[in-house]
Amino acid sequence: MGAALAPHAARRASSAPASPGRSCVLLAGCLAVALASVRYSTTATPGAAAGYGAGWWINAGDSPGARFRREHGMPADAFMALGAQGQTVVVVPSRRLVVTYDGRLAIRDICRLTADSVAALREARAEATR
Repeated sequence: MGAALAPHAARRASSAPASPGRSCVLLAGCLAVALASVRYSTTATPGAAAGYGAGWWINAGDSPGARFRREHGMPADAFMALGAQGQTVVVVPSRRLVVTYDGRLAIRDICRLTADSVAALREARAEATR
């Protein structure tokens, strides 16, 4: 199963909270993806040194790739897809954040930009509650 989303559509992507009775995640407000598929895709592939699930680079676990991404600022629960020509989608469930990049960047730079996005979101939310 796959989905082609333009960067503006991917930015609108949001996940429904996992709760009893919920069986899907909404992407871009219209595409439903089974939670079981999300869980499968974000579960480490046994023996994968880079921290890879079925179609996603994941930060869970102790693989060298997952450790590298966490050490460079990407949250532990984040997962990302890397596409052709540098298209990147990073999902950070704990922050209810989806970040997209459209251009070639080194992984460490994607990690840093994601960390900066998380920090900016945290500041904006704090400012909104003042």
